[in-house]
Amino acid sequence: MNHTRTITRTALGAAAVLLLAGCSPAAPAIDALDRDATPADTLPADVTMGDLTADDLRSVRNLATHNGVRYYVAESANKRTACITGYPEKSPKKWFTGCGELSRTDREIVTVSMNGVATAMLVPDNLVATDALTTGYERIHTNIYVAANAGQIPGA
Repeated sequence: MNHTRTITRTALGAAAVLLLAGCSPAAPAIDALDRDATPADTLPADVTMGDLTADDLRSVRNLATHNGVRYYVAESANKRTACITGYPEKSPKKWFTGCGELSRTDREIVTVSMNGVATAMLVPDNLVATDALTTGYERIHTNIYVAANAGQIPGA
């Protein structure tokens, strides 16, 4: 009889673990980087993206252009880091970049700014940053929000 209880408890425990595993949250992602690259996705020659390697930079995609600023996004090959670069077409020397951990689905990855140019926030897929929208940002791409008042972080 004890042997039967052990088997039942073990089977129930294993079933609970399998159910919980099925409920684990999805890993944060930027699915827009999965498309094939085009010539428009080429990062300008004078621009770097944090500590991303040449291999990582194969993932660079131009995800949006807004108010004369091109927004490039890339992620590390291990998908632990993601970066965004703003490249102002009329002032190319004022490009800006920032990288952050691609570890959570419930918050932004990184927010970067270049005074007088733009402030941009990179977010993972499926995150709607309602707080950002109510504090002066606008969504220009599934993964990119920009401050409406160029170059200034709302509330700063």
